[in-house]
This record gives sequence, structure tokens and C-alpha cells, in this order.
Amino acid sequence: MGGCGCTGFRSPVLCLGALATILAACASARPLPADPVARDRDPLTGGCGVMRSELRPQYLLPFPTGSRYRLTQGNCGNASHTGRFRYSFDFQMPIGSPVVAARVGIVRRIRDDGPDGTNRLGDENFVIIDHGDGEMSRYIHLAQRGSRVELGESVGPGDTIALSGHSGRSAFPHLHFDVVSDCGSGRCTTIPAAFLDALPPIPTEPGLYGAAGGDRGPDGLNRPGSRR
Repeated sequence: MGGCGCTGFRSPVLCLGALATILAACASARPLPADPVARDRDPLTGGCGVMRSELRPQYLLPFPTGSRYRLTQGNCGNASHTGRFRYSFDFQMPIGSPVVAARVGIVRRIRDDGPDGTNRLGDENFVIIDHGDGEMSRYIHLAQRGSRVELGESVGPGDTIALSGHSGRSAFPHLHFDVVSDCGSGRCTTIPAAFLDALPPIPTEPGLYGAAGGDRGPDGLNRPGSRR
């Protein structure tokens, strides 16, 4: 299992400060759609300008093939996915559900000693994977002692890395997933990410999403294909 505390961070400020704002993010239990106005704004001014054809899908949904979980908040969600955290996804998942790597990479950050159910900022458990091209994927609100990887471990897409939980500022058990870049200052910025095994590739509307193999998005359409 992964280490406890802010494993891999040079200072507590970078560890908890980098996640602090995001984690009021997921505090709303009310499913909210993306803001259609914000979607049309330039991404540098606070909106979600890159949404569909401009982005090449290269990530997998962060749960196992055959699983289906409800998206409660997508990109530019009115509840909390704004500013530096606008390109984020919240999936409602029971505590203990497997969480998988969305893309090949190396585990760079782990925390798994935060208790579940406190709804307290700073108790968040997480795994962060470095993809070697300036992008990192983050898996947040994981279960206490839920890490299933070690710091520096290489992982492939679909590998189990953790168990979902209810840690930190979280009103209900769920997984917060995002992709970030520009983390040199400890204030990471989310960037657009599209999924190979979701339809549409960037989920925005609340509803059930299934991982690969002809599973369905909220519109009822199948996406053929399999995980790599």
C-alpha cells in the first residue's frame, strides 16, 4: 500500500495547499450540469472553451471495465468546478469501490491517512500520477488506507490504484478526478481531458457513465471499443 501523510511532497504547504481549494469543490450533494455559457468562453478567462473536437481523448474513465457510476458534476459545474478547477469530474461511488489509473504513468503523490466522513478540508486522501508529458491525473477523496500503489510505482491504464472513499471536504462518497499541469508553484491548474471510453468523450450532463465495452452514456448511446 502507499505511504501515509503527504508522501512525495517536499513540504506540507505544497501537499495540502495544492488541494485545499478543490475540496470545497465536491461538497455539494446536488447534481449540477455544466454552465452552458461558461462552456463558450475562452478557457483562459474562466470558461470551458475546449470541449469536443479540439481535444484528443487519451484517458480512461477512472473505474474498472463494466462499472457504471453517476457523474454528479462535470466541467464548469455551477457548484464548484470553476477557476483553476473548472476541468474536473465528480463520480458518486460507494466507499471501497475500485479506482483505476486513467493513463500510463508513475505514482508521484500519495496520501491515505485521512479519515472518511469528517467533511473537513485537509483530510483528503489522494493519489497523483505523473504521465511524463507535463500532465498529471489526480484521484481525490479516497478511502482511509485505500491506496493500492507505492510511491514511484509504474502503473498502466486500468490498473487498480486505490479504493474510493469519503475523505476531506465531501458531502457524500465520491471520486473527484481531474488532470492538471503547471504545478511548479504548488497551485496546479486543471486542463481539459477527454475519455476514450465515454460517450460523449467529455461527460458534462449528470447521469450514469460506463467504462468501455459498449456501455452507455446518459443519452443512451453505445460507444463500442475496449480498454487498452
